[in-house]
Amino acid sequence: MLNETEMLKLCELYAKMKHLMLVAEEIHPTRIKMYTQPRLELANAFDHMMTDYYKAHKDGKEMDLEGTRKHVYTAFFDTAVWIGMLAKDFIYEELSDYDIEDIKSAIPSYYDKIHPNLYKLSSETARLRTRIVSEKDKEVEDFIKLTEKCLAYINPVIEAKGSLIDLKIKRQRASRRRYIVQILITITGVLAGAALTYIIL
Repeated sequence: MLNETEMLKLCELYAKMKHLMLVAEEIHPTRIKMYTQPRLELANAFDHMMTDYYKAHKDGKEMDLEGTRKHVYTAFFDTAVWIGMLAKDFIYEELSDYDIEDIKSAIPSYYDKIHPNLYKLSSETARLRTRIVSEKDKEVEDFIKLTEKCLAYINPVIEAKGSLIDLKIKRQRASRRRYIVQILITITGVLAGAALTYIIL
């Protein structure tokens, strides 16, 4: 027999976990596909559910969803932690080619707010994981909030991409101009010295 109330709770948990997986795919499609642990947990959850349903139906008892729920919880928390790692890596990779001054100009809040908070994500994640064993439902909501923070840090970087590219191009052009001017000054100095030597001789 199937307890519809418990099944509904399980489906709600699965929906939250699936949402996180979709968020992770948006951040870094390739790397999240390489991270197979959540999918393995979901496969185990499906296997557990099918086995328990068969046994419950055969024995005429109510189906126990606890084993299935544990696998879905694990898939959720693994994905949530992975999103934090992806968010940090994504931001650092996106900004690695740009000058510090350009980053300050395009994303004024980066060094004051975003960058320091990225370092806090790891400790915050570790703190939440210590409570997972006894407070799973509450931790699900807290991890969702943590994921929202990750996205809040990513969005300004994505939005500033165009400005960063423009600033980089301007900086490169200015650097080339300075280089050309320096070459011209050097050449002019050499020619002037040669001309002066010729006149003296």
